[in-house]
Amino acid sequence: MNGNLVQVRILGPPDGRPGHPVVVFESGVGTGLIAWSPVLPDVARFATVVAYDRAGIGGSEADGPAPTPRHIAERLHALLDELGLKPPYVLVGHSWGGLLIRMYTAIYPADVGGLVYVDPTDPRSEAEDLAYLRASGYTADGARQCIDKRAQEMAEFVGRQTGQYRAEMDVIRANELNHSAEFLQLPPLPDVPVALLVSNRFSPQVWAGRPCEPPACHAHWLRQRLAALTRLAPAGAQTSVTLTEAGHDIQHEEPSLVVDAIGRVLATSKAR
Repeated sequence: MNGNLVQVRILGPPDGRPGHPVVVFESGVGTGLIAWSPVLPDVARFATVVAYDRAGIGGSEADGPAPTPRHIAERLHALLDELGLKPPYVLVGHSWGGLLIRMYTAIYPADVGGLVYVDPTDPRSEAEDLAYLRASGYTADGARQCIDKRAQEMAEFVGRQTGQYRAEMDVIRANELNHSAEFLQLPPLPDVPVALLVSNRFSPQVWAGRPCEPPACHAHWLRQRLAALTRLAPAGAQTSVTLTEAGHDIQHEEPSLVVDAIGRVLATSKAR
């Protein structure tokens, strides 16, 4: 595409009916189409599926610009057009890929027939972060120190990375420093069906050193996260939320949950 090699995997025969969605997969940071291997064959039994490696990842060549959400969305739009796969699409995003499909939908709302979020990154404002930490038992100063410490740890982690993973992590770090400002300012989503899969695995060690007991910390974190994730669904739209004891990579631990969620969104999208 535009002189750069892009690795794409397409499964399932084109449906051929106008308005029938194609399922497009967007992976998390630094990962490519291989991240979806556990679910692609099953989804291909009832839909045309498209998974790809973003620029500089897996079998795709780097294309030069920083991998900002807008650039990735525009590049995916051009790729789908070049492949001759017409909208509407059902977009499936894991982790950072969840925010990437949110950006795509903001730029190309008429292209999207449904959304499936697989444990997505949640967009939160600084005020929401501070309020969450205060409700978790931190003082005002303690909450600010916690945010500053997290930012410092993130900077040190990103500084140790290389290649395209570093490039994507630089973008993610900027998003955290800006408290998801770019995503919080996006226009409203179109009225499309949405499925949201969220990891609810409880790991006590994650909450060590917090001013609340681990079970209470986890429960409060989940409530705060679900509230933030409502931004990834249209107001008043048909949204299904599934909590799972699987970890962050739900598509590997519970692939049937992802397949079923895609099927539900496709069925609702076609019925509209």
